[in-house]
Amino acid sequence: MVKKAVTVARDALSAPLIGLVCNMAYHLCPSCGARETLFSGPSAQEMARDLGVLLLAEVPFDPRLAEVGDQGVPLAVAAPDAPAAAAFRQVAQALEGFWGRGS
Repeated sequence: MVKKAVTVARDALSAPLIGLVCNMAYHLCPSCGARETLFSGPSAQEMARDLGVLLLAEVPFDPRLAEVGDQGVPLAVAAPDAPAAAAFRQVAQALEGFWGRGS
């Protein structure tokens, strides 16, 4: 699915490809903090490399994201220390760098 989306964006739409954001890339065990893979297949790093794009972030699965999102509150505000919030900030910084500050 990711490869198809990149191909359409590049070839059919001539859209600029800033990079890849891997959503639900992994889960952090609430008991021990271990990183657990949710889906089989290539890693986000492998997909980005194979597609020739930058890996902007790997957003871990966090059930709070849906809960606070339904309330209209960004996870970065509701739980600023959450790993998913840090990943979203990483994406925002990459976008700011791509488009330029204040553009």
